Amino acid sequence: MAHINRFFITFGFLLFGLFLWVRLSGTFGVILFIVCGLVGAILGNIVFRKQASDKQVKEDLQNRLDND
Repeated sequence: MAHINRFFITFGFLLFGLFLWVRLSGTFGVILFIVCGLVGAILGNIVFRKQASDKQVKEDLQNRLDND
């Protein structure tokens, strides 16, 4: 469940950033899109760390190591 929450938080912020980019076309919209993406990723990781068990965190780190 922690993985799903992290995904939807990040995805939601990216969708909101995309909405802002379309509405405020130009450089300011792009900057807001990037900021929303970064904030969403950071908040998603914070929520994941609070909800995930130690085993899930270790598996996540191992998956990241294997995929890089």
